[in-house]
Amino acid sequence: MQNVVVDREEEAKRDINFLKQRDGGRETFLPLTAIRGDVLREAGVEREYGYVGVASQLVQFDKRYTEIFNNLLGRTVVVEDMDCGIAIARKYSNRFRIVTLDGQVLNRGGSMTGGSVSRSAGILSRANELKELTARREALTEKLDAALREADEAKRDLNAAQYELDVAREQQRGAEDAVLRLTGEKKQYDMLLESLRARESDIAAELESITARTEELKKAAAAREEEIKKHEAEAARCRAESEEKLAGQNELQRDSAHLGDEIAARKSTLAGFTAERETTERALGDLETLAQQMRGDEDGRRALIEDYRAKIKAAEEEIAQHDAVTASLRADAEKRRAELAELAEAKLTLEGERSANDRRYRECNELLSQTQAAAGRLEQKRVTAAMEEKQILDKLWASYELSHSAAQEQRIELESVPKASRRINELKREINGLGNVNVGAIEEFDRVNTRYTYLTGQRDDVEKAKEWMEKSGVDPASIEMSIICSDDKKKRAGEVIQANLKEIGIEANIESMDLATYLSTVAEGNFVAAIGGYGMGDTISYLNGVYHSKSINGSNKSRLNNPEIDAMIDQASATIDQAQREALTEQICAKLNEICTQVPLYQPISMRAYNADLKNVVITAAGDCRIEDISWN
Repeated sequence: MQNVVVDREEEAKRDINFLKQRDGGRETFLPLTAIRGDVLREAGVEREYGYVGVASQLVQFDKRYTEIFNNLLGRTVVVEDMDCGIAIARKYSNRFRIVTLDGQVLNRGGSMTGGSVSRSAGILSRANELKELTARREALTEKLDAALREADEAKRDLNAAQYELDVAREQQRGAEDAVLRLTGEKKQYDMLLESLRARESDIAAELESITARTEELKKAAAAREEEIKKHEAEAARCRAESEEKLAGQNELQRDSAHLGDEIAARKSTLAGFTAERETTERALGDLETLAQQMRGDEDGRRALIEDYRAKIKAAEEEIAQHDAVTASLRADAEKRRAELAELAEAKLTLEGERSANDRRYRECNELLSQTQAAAGRLEQKRVTAAMEEKQILDKLWASYELSHSAAQEQRIELESVPKASRRINELKREINGLGNVNVGAIEEFDRVNTRYTYLTGQRDDVEKAKEWMEKSGVDPASIEMSIICSDDKKKRAGEVIQANLKEIGIEANIESMDLATYLSTVAEGNFVAAIGGYGMGDTISYLNGVYHSKSINGSNKSRLNNPEIDAMIDQASATIDQAQREALTEQICAKLNEICTQVPLYQPISMRAYNADLKNVVITAAGDCRIEDISWN
């Protein structure tokens, strides 16, 4: 399909939006209200050798598409062959497109398009190829549907596997979280145990140090006591000697003073030793108290250590349990990893299948698109071939008045196509040697012949009228006739009738009067001949007003009073069925033509203009329309 003809631009816009929404490709639209065509007006081209005609004038189409065909074909000239086309294109500077009868094209501007015609371009071969492509398209559509179903199943399997994989990963994350939590608690307990063990070692070392210092203090106290005892014994001996030697007072006094000083020094030393002993005893008591406290603290620490050891043991047991659970979870995780690996492999397989299916789907789509495009091209070729065949048949009839079957009967096998072509060219040269063909002679002949036929008929009418007058025995000169009318238009018609009657010897007078006088005169029947008019909305109204006896002294100016006609008009007026009414109307008109009380002269043309968006607009022959039936689109 090359172009789509639509009524208005709005419809083209709507169709373009539809194609955009459906991704339906691109198309060219030709709105009847917008397209304006142009017809070739090159003077003298019709007299060129090989000229066939303008393409828009060689095809038949509905008149409402005139602008479309003029736009597409109005400036395309059809010639017999390429040589003629080149000569014409060269002479007219390639100002219009030229197409030969065998399909070669000389484009406007000078480019040329042509070549061989495909051997498979016949209608039957194209139809067969179209059937094959349609069958292939259906098969590909079935394969595509099957591939889509397989892809959907694979997608569902992939979604199920993905769900199981997500569940396994969630369980694995839970197990890993539990292992991390238990590992952290174990590390915390290990650190606490190490801290307690280090504290225990420090306390044991401090206890040993205090015990050693206590022993040293005890030994020092014993040594001081021994020394104090020795000094006391020495002091007692010295007092005894002083009492014994009290005789030698001076020396003794000196000795005594010396001894007193020595005793004082000894006492001072003794007092120091006593204070030191007391201090040592107090320190020893403090140390013993501290030792007791330390022994109590040590027992508490040992109990705490035992408690910690019990907790550590319980923690180790719990850690062992958690290790077992962790090992189980790790085994489960390994199993899940294996399953995940299998699922991953299955996923890769499914993805590969999906990719293959997608690839097959794309290939099917491409093949389907190619098939549809090929089908479209074949359809276009079929339409083109049909048009070419119709043009050939039309030309055959127009040129030789031969139908296809008649041409088949007169067909002569050609011995050689080149030989026949040469003979055709020779005949053309001989025809051209006869001079230019008057193309307008046919139309001139039709016009002259029509005029001749009309005038001959007029002459025959006059001769027949004279013959009837002779047969009647009435002398035309004895007939007195007056024709009355009411306006200039009817007067001009009367003058034509006056001239016609004069040709057979009857003299007629024309009397023009005002409308009121004219209506009064014809209503009374006081006239020989009158020219008037009658407006009506339908035929039944016209028959009732002009020929029914009830309209005498009114619009029945001929004063016809025929009971048979009246009965027929009444029956037609009472008939509802449109077909029956039309049949009765035809019978009445036939009867009235036999009686011939009135002679219709002409039917005036009524011009009515209305908006194209109105619907149900029906214009009668009298130019009337029913407003109540009209509505907007």
